[in-house]
Amino acid sequence: MFRDMSWSDILQQGGKGENKAGLAYKKYEHQDLFSSYYPKSHIYKFRTTQKYRVFGFRSEDKFYVLEFDLTHRLSD
Repeated sequence: MFRDMSWSDILQQGGKGENKAGLAYKKYEHQDLFSSYYPKSHIYKFRTTQKYRVFGFRSEDKFYVLEFDLTHRLSD
């Protein structure tokens, strides 16, 4: 789904709590957990299932995956 959507469509899918929509793409609140990654970028997350999350950063039209959270332990 993420791969087939435009960035405009992805950015419209956000929200928090009960207002989450689709991928729930948003900036990750705990940026310091990824401070050792290079290049320094704002970290974003989106959901792939109710429990699983993907963390990474966007550069132009590409999203670079840094971590898959399969336990929901990084959730904010």
